Amino acid sequence: MRRTILLALPISFWGCFFGTFHTAQPLRPGEIDAGIYANVPAHVVPEGKNAAIYGKYGIYPTGGGFFSIGAMRNLSVGLTANFLGLAPYAKWTFYKHPKYEFYSSLMPKLYVDIFSTSMLTPEMDLIVGARVNRYFSWYVSYQLLYSITGYKYDPNFTGDTIRIPGAIRSLPYLHQYVALGLDLTGQFKGKTGTVPYGLRLEFGASYFYYDGKYYPFLNFGVALTGGTALGCLSLAARNPQCCMYGTLAGYQLMMKAYTTPEEDEENKQEKEVGTERK
Repeated sequence: MRRTILLALPISFWGCFFGTFHTAQPLRPGEIDAGIYANVPAHVVPEGKNAAIYGKYGIYPTGGGFFSIGAMRNLSVGLTANFLGLAPYAKWTFYKHPKYEFYSSLMPKLYVDIFSTSMLTPEMDLIVGARVNRYFSWYVSYQLLYSITGYKYDPNFTGDTIRIPGAIRSLPYLHQYVALGLDLTGQFKGKTGTVPYGLRLEFGASYFYYDGKYYPFLNFGVALTGGTALGCLSLAARNPQCCMYGTLAGYQLMMKAYTTPEEDEENKQEKEVGTERK
């Protein structure tokens, strides 16, 4: 168990605020929902990658983890972790359709930046969705993040800073992100009882502003929940050193692909000089 926790810790702190990975449906009192997730962004326009690099926006492959438990009817509480820090949260389901399993929920979070300034960063998620059957549900989420500085420190601890995308220029310090999520859940009977296994897929989008232009980008997220996440961590914990080094090496290769511009530094400097002369 201790090996599993040690392996999960570094994975849990990679990430930005992209992705809700929670359905709109409330948890029953005492019911647990937990998982680990990964995000892979993609730029819509070819020049978006260079704009993100030169603008120092944190649009990278990321990940995180969460744990929540039903506290009472229509209310659950939990804890999530990613690059923004550790965040306690609550999910309040304020609407349920009287006939169909259609729900609307609010999920406020409060991130504590444990990496640098200990600054508090609030976030509000609005989640709307429905359960189609016992195995499948869908949801749409809208995330709104408030950050006074508008950036966070680099997760690689290089001393540089990265900016948070999705800034609303007419409303300073607010950042937004939207996503469509699909939840696939099954239950398997084991020796000690029924164990839920889940997989959640999210397709999201946001944008960033650089050099007088808006650049949209997409995001694909995958979350392993319940027994699926536990099984993955347990499997990795059998050989923690190999898995940890392999994960770090793989992530470093991906980061290199996202942080290496398509044009060389000399061309970039010439472009900036030309812009200044205008």
